[in-house]
Amino acid sequence: MLVLFLLFGHVSCSHSTLVRKCCPLGQQWLQTESSHFTCGAANSTFRYPPIYSSLGILSTSKISLIYEPLNCAHLYSLLPDQVKEERYQILDSGRLLYLNGKFEEQFCLESDNVSTDPSVFVCVEDVPSAHGGEKEDVEFLLLSVGSGVSFLCLLALLFVYAIVEELQNNPGKFLMNHALAMALAYLVLFVNHIGGFLNVGDNVCGILGKCYFCKTIFLNRVITA
Repeated sequence: MLVLFLLFGHVSCSHSTLVRKCCPLGQQWLQTESSHFTCGAANSTFRYPPIYSSLGILSTSKISLIYEPLNCAHLYSLLPDQVKEERYQILDSGRLLYLNGKFEEQFCLESDNVSTDPSVFVCVEDVPSAHGGEKEDVEFLLLSVGSGVSFLCLLALLFVYAIVEELQNNPGKFLMNHALAMALAYLVLFVNHIGGFLNVGDNVCGILGKCYFCKTIFLNRVITA
């Protein structure tokens, strides 16, 4: 009971939970070509996120929207589906609770013209370093370079087996098929990672995914042959 009181015991005098919107009522974020957000007329109805109390999820009839923008230099949208440390719950006390037990009171909710589901925005001092993204970028770059080097090495192996007739026996042909499948896999993986830096569209990503799937089937057939 003490834990429930500490989490949900901070209640307001009103009978409804106040949810702060980043934009005025009837407006939402409009994403521009420069990826900046400005408030504009909403093209969809605001969808309330789950708000938790000691008895479960509140009904929307007990939630009220207010417009109260955050006074900070940078706004950052939490990514709970991608970053484990950013998973949260919104409590009926009006506070945001991270899974590590920390509370956040300075936040606002807003949807945009791309997704109807509202996102949580918090104040940060430096947007690029909000997740320690430099470490993730280095790991991403190393994986991309490693995939490219592996692809070139496999091509060199295929070239050697193609020009040396003594190696073109049945075991050699099996190894060439295996190396070809691996080379295609590393090529698709390399292009996929480079596409992450170049912001490749969804259509290209879909084609790469299908190619990777076909490569996997081909590699399995080679291994079981």
